[in-house]
Amino acid sequence: MSQVLLRRCIQSPRAVRHHRRWFVQQALTRSVPDTPQGSANGTEGTSSAPGYATTPTPTSSTSTPIQNQKSGPNVHAFLASLHSTGSQPSLGDLERGRPREYAHPESTLYAKQYNGLLDQLGRSFTKEQLRRFSEQYQLNPRLWRTGKRKIDYARAIVENAWGWPSLREVEKAKRERTEILTEIFNVSRSQLFLILGKDGSDLLRLANDFAVRISTIPKPLALKIKGTRSMLGQVSERIGALKRSIVQETVQYHGSERLSGDYIEKISRLSSAYVESAGDKLRIYAADPRNLSAAKRLINRAVHNLRDPPKLPLLTHIPLSPPASPSGSAVEEGIYSMYPFVPHTPLPWTMGDSSVFRIRKASDWLTQNSTVTTIITGVLNSVRVVDTSQETINLRDVLLDSLPERSPGRTMTCTASVGHILFPHPEGQKSALVPPMKGHGPYSKILNWINSENARSEFVPSMLPSFATPSQPSFQNLHRLTYRVLETPTSPQSSQKILKLEIPLEPRDFEPGVDVTSTDLRHVLRASGRPRMWTGYQSAADMLIPHRPVDLRLSVQDFTVATAEALPLVLRQYVTELDAYLQSQEPGNVEQPVPPASFASQGENYELHSTESVRQSVILGGAGELEGVATEAILDLETGQKSSVCLVNGGNPMVDQEWNNFLSQCDKMTAFQHRPTNNLTLDDINTTR
Repeated sequence: MSQVLLRRCIQSPRAVRHHRRWFVQQALTRSVPDTPQGSANGTEGTSSAPGYATTPTPTSSTSTPIQNQKSGPNVHAFLASLHSTGSQPSLGDLERGRPREYAHPESTLYAKQYNGLLDQLGRSFTKEQLRRFSEQYQLNPRLWRTGKRKIDYARAIVENAWGWPSLREVEKAKRERTEILTEIFNVSRSQLFLILGKDGSDLLRLANDFAVRISTIPKPLALKIKGTRSMLGQVSERIGALKRSIVQETVQYHGSERLSGDYIEKISRLSSAYVESAGDKLRIYAADPRNLSAAKRLINRAVHNLRDPPKLPLLTHIPLSPPASPSGSAVEEGIYSMYPFVPHTPLPWTMGDSSVFRIRKASDWLTQNSTVTTIITGVLNSVRVVDTSQETINLRDVLLDSLPERSPGRTMTCTASVGHILFPHPEGQKSALVPPMKGHGPYSKILNWINSENARSEFVPSMLPSFATPSQPSFQNLHRLTYRVLETPTSPQSSQKILKLEIPLEPRDFEPGVDVTSTDLRHVLRASGRPRMWTGYQSAADMLIPHRPVDLRLSVQDFTVATAEALPLVLRQYVTELDAYLQSQEPGNVEQPVPPASFASQGENYELHSTESVRQSVILGGAGELEGVATEAILDLETGQKSSVCLVNGGNPMVDQEWNNFLSQCDKMTAFQHRPTNNLTLDDINTTR
């Protein structure tokens, strides 16, 4: 057939030119599959999507796009005639068949138009002609070099010369958005912990941000992530960046103390750094150097707590016999027992996770006749205070004898904290209801058990309900650092040398209408006044009062007040950096400073014990005759734990009148009882049955 067409086309030059014009019109000026007029995406009545405007082609008014259909023998005849005369189609001939517009790349019509255009170019021109067209378009030489396929040259013209979006890229992007794949990411235990974040919050955020489903595979440890191809790529980049950011450090134990698994787990959770035991060392992994430093400080605090646990004397008293009930029947006397204690706030992290118990009087505290007198009964009178061996002691002497000899220029004050004395389960059981001392009995039995078993007790401060919402309180915000000197073998067991630094803070001045509650803390608070520092000794003792709602921790401070100029150099530098941080207006310009973990001053080595943000309130009425009462809402900046404490501030314990007034206020504080309205007693419950 081709030979017949070739013979027919061998005519005079005039006839060749005539046939050439006719074949160009028939072979190169047909349209691609019909696109509705006025629509760029092949959908009637709609416009092209943003970013995909129709592409006009500079052609003559008589030309139309190439038609996506077989050209029959016309194309072959035309090419044969050109070949016979030695003529070649020009770039202008190709441009006459260039489509004026194309459908939206995301539509199904675009793929049909794109493939039809490539097919028509392949049928209309030879491989060499398409290569030459690519060279004439001045495309990248790698696109028109010899050795490529014919369709590669056609694709280069359509995409690079005519500006059509690559169908391969369009389909690839569509697959990435719609195709669901599953990918496995192998991780170590430390990497998995850091990817999880605090209580799994970071992993949940990762799943929500990239719309993927994440699960764990235990053996071998890995993350199984299911999502679209594009999202899996972004998740892979995020996980890879986190792995590269992990820093590691090894901490060497000094001494025989070793942290238990519960301690290590708590430190990991509180510091957001993974801590694991490695013999006589601890390995720390963190994604942030600040978290690494926090983990090291918590490890030091835990080790020091094990090495030098608080050895405060545990005191109590023999209560008076209660009066007879109004009905005339004698109330059962002296029945005490240990009860499970469920705190309304988290316990200090140094206590571990074991169940805790409190000693309470068990005779009539649930009945309607149960009352707590608010009359001064001499609870803290020296005649009735005893230790666990039931030896009568003098409370003031216990506190003062633990302090070193006084030196001129010191100020002595006394303070009492309200809370509960708790006894952790000796075996570390986490959900135990049976107390370590089973049964009940007189108070002497309880004291004998404490003394014989050398039972460990912890004082946990708490807030009395009566002072939870005081009326018209006067408050101030403080940033407080507490440093302690490690005990020496010759140091008194119940006293410790400490350094306390307090930086007053105050709210910033805002224009009317500014929502302070939604502003970053650094923009709400600023340093106000000069920092205050106290150095000296503090002695303390715990007072067990089982027949009252709360117990006490009493302390005496013998301090020297230091001026701002007398601060150690490292603390002065920290105060300057903190002030710059609070004054900064751009969150990313200034980092929050970290207090020095340790420093030496005047021959003493101080180590950081706590760094806190404190909201201190002074009760102004609403609490009867109590005086010198203050409350503190405390946020531990290292662990994020919150606590509240109710304080009674007294004068100089060396002055009898001030000491007696202080004990009187403590007596009133422990006698306060919270009585909610419409409360039921056991008698009411028995009546309704």
